[in-house]
Amino acid sequence: MTEETFKSKFQREAKKPSLKAFRAFGGGTTLCPGRQFATTEILATVVTMIMRYDFIPAEGRWVAPETEKTNIAAGCWR
Repeated sequence: MTEETFKSKFQREAKKPSLKAFRAFGGGTTLCPGRQFATTEILATVVTMIMRYDFIPAEGRWVAPETEKTNIAAGCWR
């Protein structure tokens, strides 16, 4: 089988992925029924790490991240 025949038979052209291709917990009719459980487990794991270990900044002081060129949600925590 020649390379051209192989390409035409087995390889499709790459499609550009949809902007909605990745949704962590789905949405609409594909909404994940365990999304609250997963979110709670992640939160519990982070809280356990924070309570169990002493976190020290690498440069000697905590530095807040820049929020000038980001969405509004990131700027609300200040």
